[in-house]
Amino acid sequence: MRKKCVFLWLAAAIGLFCLHYGPGQTWSRAGRAATLRKEALACEKNGDWEQARVTYEAALAALPEDGYDRQRRVLRIARAWTYLNTKDVSEAVDQLETLLEETRRDDIEDVEITRDLRGALAHAEYYTAWHMRLENAPREEWLKELEVARRNFRYLAETSPDLAARRNVEAAVFLSRLDRDKLETLPLPEEDAGKGSQGVSDQRGEQQGQGEPGDQEGEGEGEQGENRPEDARGRGLGRRPDGSGS
Repeated sequence: MRKKCVFLWLAAAIGLFCLHYGPGQTWSRAGRAATLRKEALACEKNGDWEQARVTYEAALAALPEDGYDRQRRVLRIARAWTYLNTKDVSEAVDQLETLLEETRRDDIEDVEITRDLRGALAHAEYYTAWHMRLENAPREEWLKELEVARRNFRYLAETSPDLAARRNVEAAVFLSRLDRDKLETLPLPEEDAGKGSQGVSDQRGEQQGQGEPGDQEGEGEGEQGENRPEDARGRGLGRRPDGSGS
C-alpha cells in the first residue's frame, strides 16, 4: 500500500512538473497578455496613450508564438489606434495596411477581425487625407488615401445594416469635395484623429516608397458656392472597433 501511495505521489509530481514546463507556460503567457491588455485599455480611458502603446507592445511580446494569431491581431489593431492619439497618423495607417496585407495573404476568414481592421484603416486613412490636405499636398496624393478610406467604408456599409456605416461613405465623398479654406476652419477631433501630426505627406511618401515629394502643384480649390458640402463629421464617422473576442 505504501509503495502504491509513493508511486501515485511521484506520478502526480511528474505530471505537475510537465504541465508547468509544458502547456502551463503557454497558459501563463496568454494570461499575462490578457492582463496587460486590460491595463492598456485602462490607460486609454485615462488618456495616457503613450503608456497604452507600450503596454500593448508588452502584451504582444508576452503572447506565445504559436496558436494565438487572433489575439495578436486584436492587439495590433489596438496598438495602431494609439498612434492616432499620439500625433502619428501615418504610422497608424502603415501598421494597419501591413496587417491587412498579412490577413489577405494568410486567407484569414475571421469576419469580426476583418471588419475591425478595415474599419480602423478607413478611419485612419480618412484623417490622413485630412492632414495631407491641410499640408497642401497634391490632390492626387491625398485623394489616393481618401479613396482607400471610401472603399473600406463602402465594404463596411455593404456588410452591415448599421446606417452609420453608410454615412461614413458620404463623409469620404464630402471631404473630397470640401473647399480647403472651409476645411481649415474645422477643428480636428481631440481623439482618434491624429491631431498634432506633422509631415504626414512626406511620411506617407516614404512608407509607399515614393521618396521625397516633388515640386507638384497643390490641390487647388474644392467645390465653391452654395452647393459646397458641409463637414462630414457627426455622420457616424469613426465607429471605433472594440477588438472584442480576444
